[in-house]
Amino acid sequence: MAHWLKQTGFNVNLAPVADVNVNPNSPAIGKLERSFSNIPINVYYHVNWFVDEFNKMNIITCLKHFPGHGSALQDSHLGFTDITNTWTENELLPYQYLINSNYKNLVMLGHLFNSKLDQFYPASLSKKVTTDLLRSSLGFS
Repeated sequence: MAHWLKQTGFNVNLAPVADVNVNPNSPAIGKLERSFSNIPINVYYHVNWFVDEFNKMNIITCLKHFPGHGSALQDSHLGFTDITNTWTENELLPYQYLINSNYKNLVMLGHLFNSKLDQFYPASLSKKVTTDLLRSSLGFS
């Protein structure tokens, strides 16, 4: 895949999905088989390999959908998606492992609402998620 993108002149790939397959019936992740695994460390291994292969071709990657879309009962592409009651911190583990492994590409924020992370804004608009959680707590720069 990386070779194909390189041949066509792409230098950014808005992939891979780093979501943990918490809910196999999740309409945007599990149901479409977009996650590598329901086990966070396995997601990390697959995503890390994917990133390495694209980076070898000088193609920037983008982890998505931070802080995790794998437990969602709705598809955030289609409307409001509240993960407050389904999301757990285990969904952060692939991101944490990647950041600890010196991941330096992009992270796409999910348009996901979690009142435990921010009472007012979805992740994609939240300073608490982007700055406090992703940057300060997990160390993404």
